[in-house]
Amino acid sequence: MQFFYGTVIALLTVAFIVLFSLTGWCGGDIPVLPVSSILKITENGNSVKVDLGILMEAMQIASSYHVDRKSLDKDKMVGGMIRGFLMYINDAQRKSLLVAAKNCPYKPTDCKDQLIFRVVADDGFVLRVDAGYFLWTLKLAVREGLLKKKRNGPGLAECLAMGFVRSLDRHSDFLDPEEAKDYIKSFELGNTVSVRSLGDKSNKVYIVYIVEFARNTAREFKKLTKELSREKNARVIFDLRDNPGGLDIPTEEILGYLVGANKVLLSEKDYSGVEVFKRTPIDSGAGIANKWKIVCLVDNGTASNAEVFSACLRDNLGAKLIGTTTYGKGVGGTLYDLRSGRGSCRITYTRWYTPCGKCIQDVGLLPDIEVGDELGQMNRAIQELLK
Repeated sequence: MQFFYGTVIALLTVAFIVLFSLTGWCGGDIPVLPVSSILKITENGNSVKVDLGILMEAMQIASSYHVDRKSLDKDKMVGGMIRGFLMYINDAQRKSLLVAAKNCPYKPTDCKDQLIFRVVADDGFVLRVDAGYFLWTLKLAVREGLLKKKRNGPGLAECLAMGFVRSLDRHSDFLDPEEAKDYIKSFELGNTVSVRSLGDKSNKVYIVYIVEFARNTAREFKKLTKELSREKNARVIFDLRDNPGGLDIPTEEILGYLVGANKVLLSEKDYSGVEVFKRTPIDSGAGIANKWKIVCLVDNGTASNAEVFSACLRDNLGAKLIGTTTYGKGVGGTLYDLRSGRGSCRITYTRWYTPCGKCIQDVGLLPDIEVGDELGQMNRAIQELLK
């Protein structure tokens, strides 16, 4: 049902943009409106105040920290604002708005420079977005009397911010204060690591299953691998299938424990475009896994920091990846709170590369040995370690 609802919204957004691009305006010129936190629109005897405050805060965060801030698609941003508005109104109102748009068409020349967002980032970078299409959508809705009644659920201000942030890339999102709290709590998972062994002393294989890299995962890992840490030539399978990633710090701590101090974890580029080599913590010690024989089990559900973990073990310790190509989430996101306290933006702020310099985003990690069957993956990993 959610997929259907999202599809309808997307199609309607496209329909509006196409109408804006191909048709002509009837009903007079749109006055130039200054962008402030409150935008007052009066049409056909109806007057509505639209709160742009949250949207503008979200734009300021994106212009300051998004990894692609200098090349973001401005049309997608405006489309995101329109999508956010369409999320706010109900199905019947969306249909009414579409009919009104057909009956009262619009020319691109009528909207140019009518509503311009000029947002200055923390470091002085300026993001300029001509949002005339968005303004016309709002004016048409006011004219049709679609904003007279308040509705349940997220307010218009929140929906506009949500639509904008989601337009930036598929990983960025807007969260209201309660959703932000829940998001932070989601990393408080326990029991994220389990360890078992197969075979006797001469052919023992350890299987370490990591569900997610949560806040306490590194502590759990060290506790549960005490016996394993005393094995100099251990055979180890790290099962990272369906591991969605998680937090950077526990991932880095575990990798430092395994590969040793000051080893390259990955390279990353943020919004500045400068490549930085990220290394394991300098207090990590010599590394307990330098003589281990290692296999990482991966699949399409292996994402984000789980991909970083697998790539680091392959490039630093020669681990083999067995399974299927990983998800391909080679970007880091972080939560930025709005200064007003009205929500938070989860923004993609950096792009990751393996220690050997290979891109992860949208590509994933190719396995050294491809095996599609889940049971077959484990059997092949054991065979590989017992060679």
